Amino acid sequence: TSAGTVSGWTISGNNVYETNSGNVGIGTTLLTTSALTVMNGNVGIGTWIPTAPLAVGANAFTVNQAGIITAVTGITTSGAYTQSGVGINAFSGNVGIGSTAPGQALDVNGTIRTISTGGINFGTDNKAIIQPSATTTPDLKFLTNNAEIMRITNGGNVGIGTTNPLGKFIAWGGNVGIGSNVPGQALDVQGTVRTTG
Repeated sequence: TSAGTVSGWTISGNNVYETNSGNVGIGTTLLTTSALTVMNGNVGIGTWIPTAPLAVGANAFTVNQAGIITAVTGITTSGAYTQSGVGINAFSGNVGIGSTAPGQALDVNGTIRTISTGGINFGTDNKAIIQPSATTTPDLKFLTNNAEIMRITNGGNVGIGTTNPLGKFIAWGGNVGIGSNVPGQALDVQGTVRTTG
């Protein structure tokens, strides 16, 4: 049957279109869920040979059966981008935030803020951490092997081996070396000591 004799379809030159507000099915008779349903085949927009269920251009943008999106030339958006779920976004290049030419794996042009007590982890075993002590007016904690070894308070005091340094620099539980890598006393100075006042 020609398209011109089917109710709801109109032929105009080389074009055929549906004019009765109905749904279209290709490879299926279930037409109640969407305006266009394609089963057992791929849809190509701008390509004669789509390699995925949805392919745009020369297969530069594709969506596979699992919903994974591949964009050969990247994705550009002028609005917000929202993702829900626990999926992983994998990038083979650099990521720029506020930067159109990122030079590192993560390039941020602006201020980074964390609003929780989560920290920055270093290494694959996450045993070196810089972490705030609270969400407001925090101290800055430095941890290795999940143990705090140094703290800089919000008042500017520095403590090594203590979480509550009461002076500008407090070292607890070990020796301090100035000019010495192996201090043998509580304070070991290799060089000249000068006091004024």
